Amino acid sequence: RAAAGSFDTLETVGAPSFNHTAAPIEKVFGPLRTAVVILAGDGERICLVAPNMIVYSKWLDRQFQKIVGAAARVAASRVIVIHSHNHTSPKMSDEPAEAEWGESDEDGPFNLTPVGAQFFEKLAATTRGLADQLKPVSLSWAVGEEHTLAYNRKGRRADGTTYLMREVDRMKLGPDYSGEIDTQAPVVCLTGEDGKVVSFLVEFNAHPATAYHPEHPWIHGEYPQIACEMLARHFRNGPVEPTVAFHQGCAGNINSKGLLTGDVE
Repeated sequence: RAAAGSFDTLETVGAPSFNHTAAPIEKVFGPLRTAVVILAGDGERICLVAPNMIVYSKWLDRQFQKIVGAAARVAASRVIVIHSHNHTSPKMSDEPAEAEWGESDEDGPFNLTPVGAQFFEKLAATTRGLADQLKPVSLSWAVGEEHTLAYNRKGRRADGTTYLMREVDRMKLGPDYSGEIDTQAPVVCLTGEDGKVVSFLVEFNAHPATAYHPEHPWIHGEYPQIACEMLARHFRNGPVEPTVAFHQGCAGNINSKGLLTGDVE
């Protein structure tokens, strides 16, 4: 059985952004969407949360576990959060930089930013609304190929040494250079007994950082949100669009083309 829904978070110009500079948000190109999918079977229930942004740290992970666990009526270990890793994201809390990585079983002394508070309030409300809407679904899937979006940013010199390849370096190797990348783009479809799509789960292995500029932060969903919106529109049933959850794969050194030089268009 499954139930799925989504909500939008809207940031404002001048607010802090998630990047490695102190520059505030300069442009907002629309809301960032978060998908919530609850799956149940054989007495087990899990909740998948897929934000088209970055919302992680030692202590924010605990927020997800507590808030989503209570709303979905699942144990903390059954809450799975997969971020798109979209660098064009707002800052969700005032946590120090050292709290970003690692794991912690304790809550830290931090405050949510206004957009962070908005995010978790909407997350709780959306999840609570889904907890009693589970219905039987069938599962189907397919795998596509995408060769043009991403490239391997680990460059290799003739002497065997490596370097971090920026866009200007990639262009020297030819505009169609991609290197060794995973081109698979799987799509999983959950369909109700009435034949209507309940949710899609989609995935791709590449950092979504085309419109990312550390000194000039923008808010934009990057390619994951655009892909999810296109898929949802295609399977719209009247005014209702199915929920599409993007699950970021193992990006590693794989980046979307246009790193530090691209734009929204």
